[in-house]
Amino acid sequence: MGRSGSPRRIALVGAGHVAAAHAEAIAGLPGLRIAAIVDPVRERAERLALRFAVPAVLSAAGELAAARICEAAHVLVPPPLHAAVAAPLLAAGIDLLVEKPLAASGGEARALEAEAARTGSILGCHHNYLFHPAFLRLRAALSSGRLGRLRHVTSIFALPLRQLEAGRLDHWMFRSSLNLLLEQAVHPLSLLDALVGPLRLEDARPGPPRRTAPGRAIRTRWRLALEGPLGTAQLELTLGAPTPVWQILCACSDGLARLDVVDGRLALELPGHRHEALDRWTRAGGLAFGLLRESGGDLLRAALHQLGLGPRADGFFATVLGAVAAFHTGLDRREVGPLEAARGRRLVELCEAIAAVAPDPPRPPRPVRPAPVRAEILLVGGSGFIGRATVAALLAHDRPVAVLARTLDDPLPPLDDPRVLLHSGDVRDAAALDRALAGARSVVNLAHAGGAEEPAAIERAIVDGACALFRAAASAGVQRFVQLSSIAALWLGDPRAVVTGATPVDRHPGRAPYARAKALAELRLAELAAGGGPELVILRPGLVVGAGAGPLHSGLGTFNRPQHCLGWNDGRNSLPFVLVEDVAEAISRALEVPGIAGRAYNLVGGVRWSARQYLAELARATGRPFTFHPQPVWRQQLLELGKWTIKRMGGRSVPPPSLRDLRSRGLVARFDTSDVERDLGWRPVADPAVFRARAIIVHADEPA
Repeated sequence: MGRSGSPRRIALVGAGHVAAAHAEAIAGLPGLRIAAIVDPVRERAERLALRFAVPAVLSAAGELAAARICEAAHVLVPPPLHAAVAAPLLAAGIDLLVEKPLAASGGEARALEAEAARTGSILGCHHNYLFHPAFLRLRAALSSGRLGRLRHVTSIFALPLRQLEAGRLDHWMFRSSLNLLLEQAVHPLSLLDALVGPLRLEDARPGPPRRTAPGRAIRTRWRLALEGPLGTAQLELTLGAPTPVWQILCACSDGLARLDVVDGRLALELPGHRHEALDRWTRAGGLAFGLLRESGGDLLRAALHQLGLGPRADGFFATVLGAVAAFHTGLDRREVGPLEAARGRRLVELCEAIAAVAPDPPRPPRPVRPAPVRAEILLVGGSGFIGRATVAALLAHDRPVAVLARTLDDPLPPLDDPRVLLHSGDVRDAAALDRALAGARSVVNLAHAGGAEEPAAIERAIVDGACALFRAAASAGVQRFVQLSSIAALWLGDPRAVVTGATPVDRHPGRAPYARAKALAELRLAELAAGGGPELVILRPGLVVGAGAGPLHSGLGTFNRPQHCLGWNDGRNSLPFVLVEDVAEAISRALEVPGIAGRAYNLVGGVRWSARQYLAELARATGRPFTFHPQPVWRQQLLELGKWTIKRMGGRSVPPPSLRDLRSRGLVARFDTSDVERDLGWRPVADPAVFRARAIIVHADEPA
């Protein structure tokens, strides 16, 4: 409750994915209400505010401190902003719960602790999984005394990194090994700290540096020996592993406890009084029964949630809910226990000590070339997979280029080349767009959905963003506008069809949100171009593969587990693969070839392996057991109908599944690219050996 007895007013600073989980947790707890959402992207803040009926939306944390509309706030912004956002809020007397890590350095963490002590504000740090139900059961078992005294804890933490798999290497955590430790290693370290007490680093053995970009490498593997007042600990750390493994083994004086955090299962091994062989058999049966009981309970809770008969059952939300409840209960007694800032500060300092053992390799000096006064080519959203390849292709032809992207604080090669003009922002930032368009004669729109998940949000990001950019380009006198669409905009479910650049987009309303948005963007841009403005050229890449993105492409099927691909069909038809270098070359040519205004081209390479062959080649190169599981379309449709029925029974408003969309995802239509090869003089790779080297072998040295 608030200090006056009324519901405690809370502000959420940041409106991303984590903020939505915090908002949902607060909505389910008594005595709390969200008073404001703070985010510089107002549209994002307004969406979250509308969803949870929040009365105020602000653009900066400074406004929050001045408005005096909350007693507490949750700081949910990226880690490098934690200290800058939290300090003035603490100075204003606002109690804070900060997402991990507490700060980006030990110095910043200590300064926040000092500010909280000076003002009397409560400062807490939420380390994910401290309140995971399975971890709470482990702590209860250890506290019960049944296992005796805890002596040693061994943990294996090897989880995938979604950003690494997708080639989003501009994320803050990939700028240094320390950042990666602060972003990821604090997960297992916080649990070990809770089990054996404040951790002290005894030994750190790093693995070899992992290359993230030309001239850049960070440490992603560590073997750590740690000690605390209650015992010793060992941590095997692999950040960016292909298969998720997170296990904790607690060796006690009178038994063992094994926790699988990924699956949320706890198994206790206690010696019995029977004959040794019989005791082993009895314990094995007990373990099996216990695991079945826990897994069955998880399945039941998940089913009840889908039917609308129970709360969310996933571990991520459970730990957020537990932490939020513990923090606000602790505020009433002005002490937040396991969420104390001291633990957050200790773990930041521990990560600094680990990183100091093996400093990152020095970066090569930037090439010295005169910076261009202006660039006639602007790439919007040019910091991604295709964008970086396009910049490299343009620079290879000595063509200076400007890039507009949301994250450019530490640009990756080739964006760090002096011939690249960098502009931070996106198409919703009118001022940034005007600056970036100054002097531009050609624009390439590579912007994507920006992490949007709701259909309406995806459509706004792709369709409205493209139209706003086209109008701004027209006002700036841009002569050519190249829109990067996708073959997803086409109907590709007919094996008899031959698809060319002239094939119209699929207007069927039942297509998936991304496919529908890409099709609508093409139609709206064509309407705008018909009324004047830049020459419009549309490029639709196929399944883009190569260095800089993960090898498990969704065009093959669904990867519920990294080793298993659930195909869109039997996996025997040719697929429209294209190397990222070939896409970049097509973009470069589309910027300068005359006489192609109003044309659309499909970018499909000359090597068109089936899904089965692609996975077989990938398995051979990486030594991993990739398996393709064929699925008939009718079975997929039945499964989707079942999911849809459960969601509707649970009261969720979702569109019915589309058989047409499932059939189109199989990509059974044939592509004829003679038009783009003729008009642009484009020659994509057709040699299987070259394709194998650039699409497959580039992933062979990634850690297993």
